Parts: sequence; structure tokens; C-alpha cells
Amino acid sequence: MSLRRIENILILFEYAFGIGIVLFEVLGLNGLTSTLFNLTFFLTASLWLCTLLEEVRPTDLLVLLAIVVAFANVLVNAALSRAVVSFDYLKKLLMFSCTLMFLVSSTKIHVKDSVIGYVAAMCVIANSVMSIAYIRMNTAMHLIDGQVSAYLTFRFTNPNLTALFLSCMIMIMGLRASQKNRLPVKMLYYVSAAVQVKYLFETRCRNAMLATGIFFAVFLVLVVTNHKNARIPKWAFAVSAIFPILFASAYIMLISSPLFNEVLSFMAGEGKGLSSRSAVWGSALEGFWQSPLFGAYSQISGGTGMSQLHNTHLDVLASYGLLVFVLTCVLLYSFMSEAWEHGAPEVRTMALTGFLATLLLGVGEAALFSGGLAIYLFMGFFLIYATQERPVDEKLAVSPGRKAFTRRGVSGGVAL
Repeated sequence: MSLRRIENILILFEYAFGIGIVLFEVLGLNGLTSTLFNLTFFLTASLWLCTLLEEVRPTDLLVLLAIVVAFANVLVNAALSRAVVSFDYLKKLLMFSCTLMFLVSSTKIHVKDSVIGYVAAMCVIANSVMSIAYIRMNTAMHLIDGQVSAYLTFRFTNPNLTALFLSCMIMIMGLRASQKNRLPVKMLYYVSAAVQVKYLFETRCRNAMLATGIFFAVFLVLVVTNHKNARIPKWAFAVSAIFPILFASAYIMLISSPLFNEVLSFMAGEGKGLSSRSAVWGSALEGFWQSPLFGAYSQISGGTGMSQLHNTHLDVLASYGLLVFVLTCVLLYSFMSEAWEHGAPEVRTMALTGFLATLLLGVGEAALFSGGLAIYLFMGFFLIYATQERPVDEKLAVSPGRKAFTRRGVSGGVAL
């Protein structure tokens, strides 16, 4: 069996497990959720190994360096703070490592169109199950710590994490719909996405709503103007790679300003004031300044190793130190640049717009690198979509005078 085929199989299992995690959370089967989540670590490491056997890129070496330095810093920090190191203590570090491994793998693999179709179809199935649960067990879908709330959670630990999964699935289905010619298939994806938009609004997660809205605003402009292959400038990749830390820094400096609060008052809601992040982010920066070289992995988690600082970049900075943070920013930029370079011109613009939107999700949540129940699978999907091995659509593949060749060979069959 070829490495390419193994990679496609591993991707299918990764997303089957990812959708399984969502469904088991909705159904309250937390034991199965944990099992699938732990198995994704093994699958992600196996996928990266397969891509390394095919090709080793400079980004692979940077990923390895970031992981090694992060592990070293966490162990040094544990020794200095006399923390007890265990699997649970290191679990957040494993999530961070798997995120980098999966994202670099996503820029190197070229999956078949059928695999892309299966993943999008899984999102439709997940929407169906979530809709049934929403109708039949509505109260249970609004629980937070056992208490009924106004926020839709689908039994996830908090509505913000729920919103991240919903946002990614909405964008995946919208992206897939834009590449299909058959009206019934388009409508299936668009209707499923519209239903999940309703659920997204019920989570009241401002960050996710904004990121999803930006994606679809750009999406509509590209479709209406027929510029689906418009060039994304490299500076946009660079700004997106560091935007969460820029936002957090500006937020901390301006939160005490009456003008700032007045201008952004529309973002405040019940139990979600504009200052809701300032205490957490202030503590994160305090922890970083106490240990800028090795990070404050133990201190910010109270010695448990499990912490979530509600901003991807602040979380990495405070947890693993300055060098790992810089490497992570460089890698995020490199992932987007490589996906653009190796991607199909007809799909890479819209796919990378989706990935840029997922980075915006990191402004208010650190789930991409910490405590996200493998949300990195859904975020990384947009890199996979950009570099997929397929013609853009059925019509383009059979148009006169054009051969349906892909970047690394002839495409496989076209799926839903």
C-alpha cells in the first residue's frame, strides 16, 4: 500500500473521530469522547510520520524544534516549580504538539476529492444529529455545569467551544457547496450551514460569529465578482499569524478607555462584558514576565498542567516561553504560504480565507492549541482543502481542451 493511500485513510479516520467527538459530546457519552480524543494523538503522529517518509521540508524541522523546545521548557518549569509530571499534566503540551504536526501535514498531503466529500458529508450528518438533539432535548443542550443557561452548548463544557466547532463546520459546508454544480447538493450544504448559523447565534459567542461573518463576506465577494482565484497577499498571512497577540495587547491597553467601551458596546452581552478577558490575559502576561524563557506552564494552571487562557497566542507565550511563541508565529505564516504555493489556484483562495478566519477564532479562545477536543482537525481542514488532489468541479474537469490533471497526478472520483 502506497504512502499516499495510507495518508488518505488516516485523514478519513481523523475526521471520523473528530465528528465522533462532536456527536458523543452532544449525546453525553463523555467516556467515548475521551477515548476518541486520545486516539487522535496517535493518528496525527502517524500522519506526520507518513509525510516525513515522503518529504522533509524546512517547516517539518521548525515543527520538530518547536515541540522539542516546548517539552524541554515544560520539564524545566516543572522541576523549578516542583510540579508532579504525569500524562494528564502533559496533555495540554501533547495537544499543542499534535496541532503543529497536523497543520504541517495538512500542507503536504494531497487527498482525493472523495475524502474531501466524505468530510463535508460528515458535517451534514453531525448537523442532523445535533438538530434532532436540539429539538428533542433542548434543555439538555443549554446546560453549563449542570445549570440551564441561555447559551446553547450542545453539552460541551462551554458555549465558546461549541461555537468553534459550529463555525468550522459552517465554513466547511459553505466552501464545499461553492465547488459543486448540482443544485440539490448545493442546497443540502447551504441549508445545513444555515441551520448551524442559527445554532452559532444561540451560543452568543461574539468572536466566532465575527470570524464566520468575515469569511462569508469575503466568500460572497469572491463568488459574485467571479474572482475565486484572487491572490491573497503575503502580508495578510503575516498579519493573521500574529493577529491574536496584537488584539490581546490592544485590548489590555484600551479596556479602561471609556471611548473604547462605548465604540464596542455592541459586543457586550449578558454575563459577557467587554472586560471579561482582561483578568485572564493580565494573569497570563504576569506569568510570562515571571518566566519569559521557560514559560509558566505550571503556574498558570495551578500545578495541574491544564489551563486555557482564551487567546491562542497568549496561551502559547505564557505556557512555553518566548522562543516557542516566535516559532509558532513563523510556522503559522509558513503553513499558509506553503498551502498557497502548493495549492490549486481554483480553490486555494477561498480555502485559505477559511483558515484565516479560524485564526481569528484564536482571539477569544485558545482551543486551537489547548483544550479544544481536537478542534485543530477542523481548522486544519482548510489547508487540506487548499492542497487537495482534484479538479475543482465536474464541469471544469470535462471542459473541452482542458485536462483534469492535478498538482501531483490525476484526480480520483468526485464525491458528494
